[in-house]
Amino acid sequence: MTPALLLEDAVVRRGSAAVLHGVGFAARAGEVLGVVGANGSGKTTLLRAALGLVRLAGGRAELAGREVRTLSEPDRARLAGYLPQDRHVGWNMTAWRIASLGAVQARPAEARARAEAALDRVGLLALKDRGVLEMSGGERARVLLARLLATNAPLLVADEPIAGLDPDAQLLALDLLREEARRGAAVVLTLHDLPLAARYCDRLLVLSRGRVLADGPPTGALTPAVLAEAFALDGRLALTADGAMLAAKRRGGAAMRFARWTFTLGGVWGILVVAPMLFLEGWIAANDRGPTAYPETYYGFVGAVLAWQLVYLTIGRDPARFRPIMPLAVLAKLGFGVTVWLLYAAGRTPMGVALVASPDLVLAALFSLAYLRTRPQAEA
Repeated sequence: MTPALLLEDAVVRRGSAAVLHGVGFAARAGEVLGVVGANGSGKTTLLRAALGLVRLAGGRAELAGREVRTLSEPDRARLAGYLPQDRHVGWNMTAWRIASLGAVQARPAEARARAEAALDRVGLLALKDRGVLEMSGGERARVLLARLLATNAPLLVADEPIAGLDPDAQLLALDLLREEARRGAAVVLTLHDLPLAARYCDRLLVLSRGRVLADGPPTGALTPAVLAEAFALDGRLALTADGAMLAAKRRGGAAMRFARWTFTLGGVWGILVVAPMLFLEGWIAANDRGPTAYPETYYGFVGAVLAWQLVYLTIGRDPARFRPIMPLAVLAKLGFGVTVWLLYAAGRTPMGVALVASPDLVLAALFSLAYLRTRPQAEA
């Protein structure tokens, strides 16, 4: 069956910076797909790119098998309804008129009937003649949801549809979107409430820094490792008789600060002290002015040392994201320190180089400690 919405290898840029990096997903009829991720992860950009509201620098977007960029605006409106994150309304129009804008291609009488039916579903039929600027923020958000429901489109895309709603209205909004999926529509929505996302969505797409980190059923998508990387949380998602529950705590505390400073220190030490010392000893050896005459050993070390310092600095910038490669960093630091001391024992390097390399053994121990301290709660 042709997906209602298809995005393939999507790349979106703002200036020289990529906001989406080769993202792809498909939304099918009868499915509720939730898009989750931290602030700034690319959720809104993803929805807008899929609907042709943001220019793609690469990849393609399709609605019902037709490339979005080839569709006219009326065709796009017929194939997809969109509720943007911004709830701004510029004019104090009545609720039913705002909701009727969702049925833009219907005759006036039908558009009003669909608008009033949608307002009834969101519990605001009694306020149909009230101006939206005279309503509370939550009421206005429900009017805009009614506008989305009035489209009767085969694809409904909602960006944070429960933002600003009280708990009962949040559940009502999600119940209504599930009803739309049961009637055969494809529903794509962004959410920040992970337990509600797990409870109401058939599938979750987890974004992190403009990339898809996970795509699958809620329990498969929101694993402890994904929670750690995408949201900097230690925790797990549990399904109970009352629905999904999230037991989590922030990871941005002392352990992450320790890892950040430790790996940054390791990188700076290698660049400012170890690499220059090795280069100097190589030069001395090349000119046969020291106790050794193996300059190629030092020059080879300089290149390897500089490359690894960049790895350490990268880990230091984002320990949560790059934690999986911390063990390699530990082995590199330990291996360098041990190798230099073995060369010293064999008479192939002077005591000065061995002493400069000694802190790497200490740093290897600190790297190991950082790795253990930042492990997800479920691994502890």
